[in-house]
Amino acid sequence: MNPNEKTRYLNMCNQLGRAPDPEEVPLSPEDLPVAYFNALQVLNCLSDRLVGTEYGPLYIGKDYSNFNSICSLYLLEDIEFIFMLVQHMDQKIVAKAQKDYRAALKKAIKNK
Repeated sequence: MNPNEKTRYLNMCNQLGRAPDPEEVPLSPEDLPVAYFNALQVLNCLSDRLVGTEYGPLYIGKDYSNFNSICSLYLLEDIEFIFMLVQHMDQKIVAKAQKDYRAALKKAIKNK
């Protein structure tokens, strides 16, 4: 989600003289509802938890010990909903990290 992508797309449509297609316009952070944007901010503030493996570190999720402090710092409301969103995002990131790790492991084993 890069805000520059949306600007580039809109400039390209303008140069080509065509109307932007709402289905093709890239999302930018300001397109998100406030709760999602806040959850993304909190997610980025939380520390990563990593496990050392023979083939390098493996991401196992965020450290939630500072979650309430971060929410207080940003004066966030509806903390339960934000927590749910952060957990959902983190689960997706963990799943991607595990998938990438398994692929790298298979490649390393194949090359031995």
